[in-house]
Amino acid sequence: MEKLNRNDKIYLDPQQTKESCINKYLEARDGIVEVCEYRDCSGYGSKTRIFICQDTKHEMTSIVRQTWNSITKVWIEEEMPFDSDSFMFLAALIKGEQAKLGDDYTLVRDY
Repeated sequence: MEKLNRNDKIYLDPQQTKESCINKYLEARDGIVEVCEYRDCSGYGSKTRIFICQDTKHEMTSIVRQTWNSITKVWIEEEMPFDSDSFMFLAALIKGEQAKLGDDYTLVRDY
């Protein structure tokens, strides 16, 4: 994916009628957007993008997943928004840094 500038747009369809939720981060003065694009290893080989979008002014972070649907020729998009504190906890869980979570962390189930 090419580098995008402020106020650029991402569309989910070739006709450019359906805008991506990522555009609000591209429009923000304090917006940061990072992307990783890869081929799904599930056997279908779908093109997939994972975005980390931050609006530092409003302290919001979203994880956005886009998957290319080769039949309908559109991107399917899923967004998970977080406030900054929640995203910090999520990042610590993913990295296995439970000690940083202090007393707020509880293991609910272990195999």
